[in-house]
Amino acid sequence: MIREIRKKLVVLSNRSPFPRAVQDYIDHMEKLDWVYMNLRLDGSPLSREEAEQVMGGEVVMNGRIMDHVLIERLDGIRSELYDLLRRRMDVNPQVVKFIVSSAGADASEFRKTTPQLMEYGYTPVLPSEVPAAMDSYFAFANHTAEFENPFEKAAELHNRYLAIYPYREGNQVGARALMEYYLLRKGFPMAYVDVSESEYNGLFADFCKTKNSRPLADLLTKAVLDRLEMMIQLTGY
Repeated sequence: MIREIRKKLVVLSNRSPFPRAVQDYIDHMEKLDWVYMNLRLDGSPLSREEAEQVMGGEVVMNGRIMDHVLIERLDGIRSELYDLLRRRMDVNPQVVKFIVSSAGADASEFRKTTPQLMEYGYTPVLPSEVPAAMDSYFAFANHTAEFENPFEKAAELHNRYLAIYPYREGNQVGARALMEYYLLRKGFPMAYVDVSESEYNGLFADFCKTKNSRPLADLLTKAVLDRLEMMIQLTGY
């Protein structure tokens, strides 16, 4: 499947630059997918159509105030990921703090307590262990040796970050943003993981027991392949 993905990337590269209308549509769909995925995985009741309405400036009756605020923040995070990409930024403390603070959480210091993550059946590392764990995380993120499967490393970046749970809030969005940032840096489009909140929680709960990121990596691979197939169809005309 990875070989097929790389072939499609070559096809799209040969068709670049895309017509403005096509590129605008691709950008809109990627933004909507990113926003709706995070809303869905964080338990928001908004439908995809309602999320799109809010993105367009509307106020939907089914939405909570926090959902409207989160959509604006998520849109900002996606824009900043592309800005970081243009600046060729490595995954470092500054980048992580920026992502977490953009999600509306306090990134001035690591958490001081140990949360019980009931949705995962998991207890993260002690507060005193967080700094060393994050140092190891950054070393892993920027290690030059390539994974045979780049989607496995993207999934590992997500799972290892969430396992540390470095801040009091914003960790789930932060983990997903770092995963997407890695894909962007490797030349892939952002992935839309099409699972429910309970399925997503189950994936991480299983990782906590098995340390196996392959199930999430498989979902990322399929998501990127689907995105590329859509882009090829749109640019084929």
